[in-house]
Amino acid sequence: MMRFRPHSASRDRVGVLSLTVLLLVACGDAGDGEPGEESAPASRRGAEEAPVSVATGSTGEVPLTIQVSAGGDRAENSGTGRCTHAPAASIYGVPAALWQIQDSDAGKIRHASLTVWRPAAGGPDQFSMALGTGSAQHVINTVKGGQLVGSGSVTMQPAGEGAHFEVVGTDEEGRSVRATFHCERFAEHVAEGG
Repeated sequence: MMRFRPHSASRDRVGVLSLTVLLLVACGDAGDGEPGEESAPASRRGAEEAPVSVATGSTGEVPLTIQVSAGGDRAENSGTGRCTHAPAASIYGVPAALWQIQDSDAGKIRHASLTVWRPAAGGPDQFSMALGTGSAQHVINTVKGGQLVGSGSVTMQPAGEGAHFEVVGTDEEGRSVRATFHCERFAEHVAEGG
């Protein structure tokens, strides 16, 4: 579902490849402790993955609103995307709750993903975010055990069956980023093969 389209320079291609590796590593550990099963990108997912509609009654996506303010970029999209949640997953062997949001080809926002981990033992939420607008890529990763990229914090406010997430930070190029993601509801997060 999520497609990365670098806008011109080869540096962006390197950034996209780095982002893909980062997302594979940051999201690659399911609650059963087997690496690589949790959140494989769409290109690695097989037909065996349960669609979001199993939990939501939709055709695979749920209402999703994203707003981005990054450097000179301003973009907003209201439409549909994937919003999933697993109350008991793990990241790098650390038990944590997981929320994952994905959207692609949504107007000025070319692609967007946010994965939030809330360690069961407490402490601040950790996250991995990647946004692509018509003019830039913005990547932040604060997940301990992985390659840290940029810096920032994420807050989550429950909203009915869904939630509102706000990310404030600095991306890999040092640009200030503020992004909000609002999911109307969440489907069960299903690990690959799961």
